[in-house]
Amino acid sequence: MGARYRSLPKTRRRVRTSGRTLFERSVIFALIAVPLAVIIPSFIKNLRTSRIAEAPSMLEEIAGAAQSYYEARHEGLEGTSRTRCLPESTGLHPEQPSAERREVLFVDETSPGSASWAALGFGEARTLRYSYEVIFPTSGCDVRVQEGRPLFTVRAEGDLDGDGTRSVFERSVTIEAESGEVVPMGILYVTRRTE
Repeated sequence: MGARYRSLPKTRRRVRTSGRTLFERSVIFALIAVPLAVIIPSFIKNLRTSRIAEAPSMLEEIAGAAQSYYEARHEGLEGTSRTRCLPESTGLHPEQPSAERREVLFVDETSPGSASWAALGFGEARTLRYSYEVIFPTSGCDVRVQEGRPLFTVRAEGDLDGDGTRSVFERSVTIEAESGEVVPMGILYVTRRTE
């Protein structure tokens, strides 16, 4: 006769509910929170760094333009050529810095120092956050400075978070006594880098 089959008891299957245990939730939270704890501060630091990178870069460009203007030959009266010339100080432009980037036209009849910005070659609009200024203690041609005194100073002011407190970046340039070369005077001076 045939083999006798014995019916095995049915095993109970565990029905899983959609809920998670406290341990499972903690693990999921940890898997999400730990990378975010590393990434977010790094992201914020990079964001701040990118916002302040504009000022030193633009100051170098402005200082280079002022140095080129000083070293260039300028046509004077009756066909004479003059050197060591500097324009008038520009004044802060735009007068109010912005927390967000905006288009700035340096050569604008309504802005102070428009002629000086034009002389330095800043005729095209630029997208900027900071306000910029070039301070020339002396203007005209055949400008000379005493040793240790600035030939000119370039300055940037920014209000990165819109609270009215400004970050200030400043670089002065002088003439080296022995060689007569235009050189930076000390380091880039910074006040309240990120406010």
